[in-house]
Amino acid sequence: MCSSDLCPVSPETKVAIASPARTMAGLITVAEASRDAIGGRTAVNLPALTVSIGEMLDALEQVAGSTARKRVRFEPDAVISRIVCGWPAVVESTRARRLGLLPDPDFISIVEQFLSDRKV
Repeated sequence: MCSSDLCPVSPETKVAIASPARTMAGLITVAEASRDAIGGRTAVNLPALTVSIGEMLDALEQVAGSTARKRVRFEPDAVISRIVCGWPAVVESTRARRLGLLPDPDFISIVEQFLSDRKV
């Protein structure tokens, strides 16, 4: 196991993220929905939580302790940063919400889900 993990973007970088469970539930819901329920077109943006890398680390520390957070070391990479910062950090998901789909409530719940899934 390595003593640290590199993060190539700044802590202020915001990203749109969804847990695997919310993503799978969303894909199944959309696949099973009627065309009328979706709104005529078949493309649907699934809901996502907007969170900064720093907020992710705050949640990680809250759930797993300061040792976990200290493993992350920032080493900027301009190429990767340009790619990540080119992704939308906020996703409009009005049609998905009409189907009852919601984003994860916070990043802590995503970390806890990850830890729970690893115990299986």
